[in-house]
Amino acid sequence: TTSAMILLAALVSVALSQVCKDGDLECPVTSGATFDDETSDFSLRQLRGVKAAVSKEWSFLKPNPELLIWDRRVNTSLNTTTDLVNISIYNGWLKVPLVHDPALLDYELPPYVCLRVRGMAALQQPAKNGPLLAHCGGPGSGRRCAMDMSKLNFDIDGQHSVISDFDLLAIDQRGVNTSSDPYETEKRWGKVPPCPFTEAEKAVKPFPTMYCNEIKRRNFLQRPKKLMEMLAPLDNTSMDAFKNYVLPIWKAGNVPFTDMAPYNESFARWYYRLVKLEHAFCFEAERYKLKAPNGREYNSLLFAGTVDLAHDLDLFRQAIGAEQLSLYGASYGTSVVSVYASIFPQHTFRLVMDGVVNPAPDVTLRAGSSARGIESVWDGLVKDCETSLVRNMAPDEVCPAAPSAATKTMKVLLGANKTKAAQLLRLVQISVFKYQELFGPLAMACVEQFYSGTEVYGCNETFQLLDKLASYDTNRSEANESDHFQIGIQSMVMGTDSAGRLNEEEFITWWKTTKDRDPIGVKWATTWIIAMSTWPAYARPVPPVGDPALKAVIIGNLHDPNTAYENAQHMKTAFPEGYLVTWQGYGHCLKVTKHATPLLKAYKEAKKNQTLPQYTNAVAKYACMSKILSYLETGEGVEDGHTCLLPEPIPLGKAAVKALGPDDDDDDGGAGSSGDSSDNSSIDSGNSSG
Repeated sequence: TTSAMILLAALVSVALSQVCKDGDLECPVTSGATFDDETSDFSLRQLRGVKAAVSKEWSFLKPNPELLIWDRRVNTSLNTTTDLVNISIYNGWLKVPLVHDPALLDYELPPYVCLRVRGMAALQQPAKNGPLLAHCGGPGSGRRCAMDMSKLNFDIDGQHSVISDFDLLAIDQRGVNTSSDPYETEKRWGKVPPCPFTEAEKAVKPFPTMYCNEIKRRNFLQRPKKLMEMLAPLDNTSMDAFKNYVLPIWKAGNVPFTDMAPYNESFARWYYRLVKLEHAFCFEAERYKLKAPNGREYNSLLFAGTVDLAHDLDLFRQAIGAEQLSLYGASYGTSVVSVYASIFPQHTFRLVMDGVVNPAPDVTLRAGSSARGIESVWDGLVKDCETSLVRNMAPDEVCPAAPSAATKTMKVLLGANKTKAAQLLRLVQISVFKYQELFGPLAMACVEQFYSGTEVYGCNETFQLLDKLASYDTNRSEANESDHFQIGIQSMVMGTDSAGRLNEEEFITWWKTTKDRDPIGVKWATTWIIAMSTWPAYARPVPPVGDPALKAVIIGNLHDPNTAYENAQHMKTAFPEGYLVTWQGYGHCLKVTKHATPLLKAYKEAKKNQTLPQYTNAVAKYACMSKILSYLETGEGVEDGHTCLLPEPIPLGKAAVKALGPDDDDDDGGAGSSGDSSDNSSIDSGNSSG
């Protein structure tokens, strides 16, 4: 009846008014009020995961103080390809909910956390192209990434187009050690100020730094019997196993090269067991527990995956009042930016993925891809070695391991002399990972010497260089010993992102197959599959990435040790309207920093003299990156399927060994010498959001 309906309406009205008091999202809008979304309480809406309309009131220079507070502005100079450029860098705290799950947030309010962020203001304000977020990979990229990218790839032509037209952004991913930043230190810009946000009248804490060192902290190494019982109660718990396997793995922080341990099943098993135990204790550590306003305890390690980071980035975007965000991801950063673009395609402007991580969120697929990346580089070096025989080269330019360099290598690695085999495997790994042009010729010299028994120029001197590198690695490990296996944040993020957990027997089955199929890549891939498989939390896999309309640029290196080229092909299918760019050369991602300044000078000189510049490997990489810069600036300039041609193979003969000089790989190729030195910086500490 009508009276019954009136009574029902009255009851509904009363119920709605009570619900509104509780902050529900279905509250009726009061006449005359203006709202960005369903509720006027911005903090609650943000906490509940509802996407707010961006207010034009906020900007990069004046962010929303409920989300982002710049507390330090630094005026300094950036060391670019052509000159020193005066820039303004903003440092601050971003406030984000620990949990971005709307379903859970209907029932309770989890805590907030703070993330340290940095922005580099466009030279021309307001930025014509808006914000550009850079993520340098890891997992574990920090807020220094945008500045690093500016010195590496963003200004190779000296035109300053990217740094003029974009506000560059970077963020400390959840779990990153805020105090590890090289700029915000007592000697440079000053220590990091505390997070200024509060919740329920209590200070909001930064997301805890992720590190795992519980076996050492609990003194298990001084109680080896107890440690062995916890590692394998049904297996050999004798002190022989502790001495022969556990201690060498612990001291190396990995499976050591000694006596070809990477090919030894017992070492693989004990490595798996050690990391599994470390992760189990680490996951339960009190330092990762955070309390909500209602007193409920949350384990923060459950909320540190790539999807969480994508939502953090979107709050960063909202905080500066930007409708859209451009993203540039390198290595694991490709996973970050592709997930963001898949969840928030309407807020994605331009998108670059360089050195693509396998987009399939599966433990075995990602680990297998890691192995194949290593193999692809070694296969490339072997091909360059073999072709030197037929290229009409001088005798000292011919690779000494040709022909059959791959077969000779495996005969040494599987031979009876495990000392030489371990030396060669270590040398090959180094030549594959980073120093192809430096150690590639040395590795081929040792392949021939160890196989034939005849001394080959350069091999004997090689191991002096290796000892120097070992000393460097030891010092670096001691500086980072709080995260003993140095895979803590990687395990947390990739373990959260990837479905599938291999138990010990499944892992050994995988290891045996991979060792036979990818003998050079198995050591690297073993670390990744153990890191993901032993992470204790249930997976929260990233969604299938992609968008049918976004015109992303995907860069793949044919010889990338960290990220196999096949990953770039898979990513292109996820963004069908995008552009695949292939670099034929070597190395992880596309970097030109070492050559940018001299190349630019040589080009200008050739143009002045009306001569054609010499097309070298360095010029090829420079030209390739120039296309990416054109895309960032204009959205054009790249053709799908474009291949950046490598003009010549890597020289691997005796002449290349003789030509080796000191490695200047860390030279940033800039025009000046001081760059962003604190001596040239003026610092404004305090709230500069106004």
